[in-house]
Amino acid sequence: MLIGTPVGFLDCTCATIRHSTTSFGSPAKDWLAWTIVGTAAGLFVGLLLGLIGYSNEKMEQADLYANRLEQCRTQLAQYEHEVAVDKARVEAELRQKQKLIAERKMLEEEHERTKKLLQQYYATDILYGKYQYNFVAVASFLDYFKSGRCSTLGENHGGDGAYNTFEQELLMHRVIAKLENIINSLEQVKSN
Repeated sequence: MLIGTPVGFLDCTCATIRHSTTSFGSPAKDWLAWTIVGTAAGLFVGLLLGLIGYSNEKMEQADLYANRLEQCRTQLAQYEHEVAVDKARVEAELRQKQKLIAERKMLEEEHERTKKLLQQYYATDILYGKYQYNFVAVASFLDYFKSGRCSTLGENHGGDGAYNTFEQELLMHRVIAKLENIINSLEQVKSN
């Protein structure tokens, strides 16, 4: 349609000029007729070149749009892939979290059961109160009994009991009574 309009205009102009030159026949009128034809032809060629340029620009814009659209689609696909990977990671972490929560609950229940059992044992009052809840002392007493160094706790049996042996080793710095001191000593041994 855009090309048809200038062609029709040019055809109409040429017909008018042809009619005017045949009926009047004067050179001034011929010159005027050819000026109008030249102007119309120039307008037609300019319009045609403008339409070609416009068409090329639109094609370039369409290509640019298509390239940008393809880039956006590629980026969107990459983003969706990263979201899917992250979603899988989160789901795996949530499953791991549930396992850890279940294990923690089990350990807390076991810890409570152990504390109650320990309280029941200490409630029998076999072990002197000073040594209750003292892990180092209880572990030392066990070692004394297993090694045969002591056969009683020693409350009523004199100086060969586990209490006296532990106190003597504590005074001679053979036993470290505090757990934080044990850890510090282990760190020194490790560094040496």
